[in-house]
Amino acid sequence: MSTSVPDSSQKHQRREHALMLALVSPALLVILLLIVLPVGWLAWQSIYHDGFTLENYRRVFTEDIYWRSFALTFEISLAVTVIALLLGYPVAYLANAVPKGWSILILSLVVLPFWTSVLVRAYAWLALLQRTGVINQFLRYLDVISERSRSCTTRSARWLRPCTSCCRSWCCRSMPPCRRSPAI
Repeated sequence: MSTSVPDSSQKHQRREHALMLALVSPALLVILLLIVLPVGWLAWQSIYHDGFTLENYRRVFTEDIYWRSFALTFEISLAVTVIALLLGYPVAYLANAVPKGWSILILSLVVLPFWTSVLVRAYAWLALLQRTGVINQFLRYLDVISERSRSCTTRSARWLRPCTSCCRSWCCRSMPPCRRSPAI
């Protein structure tokens, strides 16, 4: 006569699955509330306005402002990627080629800005690049420029902030491959 009594390993496995589900549930709830619901609501708003319509999508493909925005976005992202590659990889390679003490100093200087918040960094760039900012005053002192420029809104200024973040990331991600490559 066989009874269907689950053995202790199956009970333990079910209990472990229940515990894992209980541990994951708060994170899944946060993802649902902060990502899935807002994106779903936005998708619904894009196709429903006084009835179902694809007018918003037609405007994206027919109005010039959207295409200029896409082109500018891709231009900045390509430029930032190339600049981050050209600046970040040599720093990572240098940090691996120098003695350990210098390597620690270089990596400290690279990683230190990660510890400041994004908001503080954004305001710091504004303080540096605005018309009365440090960079404008220094360039006027050297007589490189004759009047204050609007360097905050120039194309190169729009590249500068993402470049600084990407260079740090690129440098940190390039360190392990640089350790495996032979030093020059």
